[in-house]
Amino acid sequence: MFQGVTAFLEAIDERVEQHALQHAEEAAAAAETTADSVMSEKRNEKKRKGEWNELEGGETEKSGFGADDDYSPHPHVMESKARLPLFPAQPTAFPNHHTPNTTTLYSDKNNNNPMDSVSAGGSLMNGLRSTQTTTGKKGHHSIEEGGTLTAMETISQNGLELESTELKRKDEEIEALTREVRRHQAATDAAKQELLQRSLQVHQLEESLRDTRMRFDEHRAKSRCLLEEKQHEYEALRHQLELQKKEGKHLNNSENNGNHDNDDSDLSSKVMEQQEQIEQLKGSIVSMKQESERLQAQVAASRREVSEVHEERLKLVQQIDFLRLDIRGAREALDSEISAHKRSKQMLQNRQRELNELRAAVEKNGGTFTAAGALISLRGDDIGSRDHVLLSRQLLEKQNALEAALRDAAEWRRRCDRATHRLEEERTTRVFVSQQQQQQQQQQSIRDGVENRPLLMRRGSSTNGIVYGALKFMDSVDALALRMGRGFRRYPIMRVLAVVYIACLHGWITMLMMMLSSAATVSSSTTGEMTAGTGTGNAPDAAAGQ
Repeated sequence: MFQGVTAFLEAIDERVEQHALQHAEEAAAAAETTADSVMSEKRNEKKRKGEWNELEGGETEKSGFGADDDYSPHPHVMESKARLPLFPAQPTAFPNHHTPNTTTLYSDKNNNNPMDSVSAGGSLMNGLRSTQTTTGKKGHHSIEEGGTLTAMETISQNGLELESTELKRKDEEIEALTREVRRHQAATDAAKQELLQRSLQVHQLEESLRDTRMRFDEHRAKSRCLLEEKQHEYEALRHQLELQKKEGKHLNNSENNGNHDNDDSDLSSKVMEQQEQIEQLKGSIVSMKQESERLQAQVAASRREVSEVHEERLKLVQQIDFLRLDIRGAREALDSEISAHKRSKQMLQNRQRELNELRAAVEKNGGTFTAAGALISLRGDDIGSRDHVLLSRQLLEKQNALEAALRDAAEWRRRCDRATHRLEEERTTRVFVSQQQQQQQQQQSIRDGVENRPLLMRRGSSTNGIVYGALKFMDSVDALALRMGRGFRRYPIMRVLAVVYIACLHGWITMLMMMLSSAATVSSSTTGEMTAGTGTGNAPDAAAGQ
């Protein structure tokens, strides 16, 4: 950026110097033409040889005005042959530079002194060159300051437009996320209401099943008691009939036969009534069993529906947690970006205020500006040129500071884009229950329904203490793994520390294994030496014994 600004200023310098040199050459050519015309007129009037020689000497002496010229063009203009860039038109900084000297020259046309005419031509050339030099310097400052102010205003306007568009885009993203969160909250509320209704239905079904079971148990107990009583009565009557048949005496056959027939008919009618009652009780028992099976199947289906609704609710809660985390990250990123934009805006306002102060100082010193803010002219003497140079340097410094502020704003914008990309990645990353776990939960719910055991509402876990503890431990392990995974995904430092820890652990294990292997080698060698020494010591003893 600084190299571009330097090249821009050098191009402005070269353009201004070339423009000033061109005007100086045109003025010199005009002065030479005027002097030649004056000399031709004098030659026609003067026909004497001495005067002609004197006139020739004056021309030779006064025509060399290049030695008195204090203008030194830039070396790049004299050496470079490249095409210069086009810049705004040079302001009118040469008011009536031909009028005074030309009038004086032509007013002396009728004088008789030719040396005065030549001196007038030389003074005209010197005046024109000094005027061109001063005007070139003023034009240089005017173009430089005008271009700098215009560039600064354009950069500030572009920065404000970019900031406004970025803020609008972030507001739209926040509104979209808020709408999505509201929609998920509404879905969660609906799921909660449905879950409450299903749980209420299950509770009512359980109550009705409990009442039916109680009635069934009471009816079964009553029917069993009645059946036992009737069976006892039937057995007693049957035993009585058998006794009467075995021990009966047939003395009065007619009377006894009539009485026995009446007793047999009474007993047979009682037996038939008792058999009918038994059949009715058996039918009621079968109907009660069918109703209990139907109610059990309905309760199992309701439990399965409740477990499915509970799983859906857990998924929705998990999605809402992720969305809340996404919204929190987006809010943090947006707050940081807003604070960065506020700082950049404050810096831009400070730079604009300083530029306005500098512009007021320039206007106070006699400068004028256009409606767009470009500097037209800057009036002042040679004493105030240093102040003008200082002002231009301050303008360059302020422009550099403005560029630094814009770079800072661009850096914050890039950070915000990276944060937004990371939030999008986290939003797309979701943890769902696998198909195998769903099948296991369905099988567990079906098994619980078949075994007719009461279930808890929390994730369909059974009332067994060991199973409940195992499920709770698995839930805690899953939550810890999810938390660690989320931390590794969000914080790269944790990933680096985990990698360093694993590397150190592997290195320590490797060193421990090497130390153990070396210790084992040393111990084995020591044992071998001791064994060899023992063998050599026993050999002489054996020889001596022989």
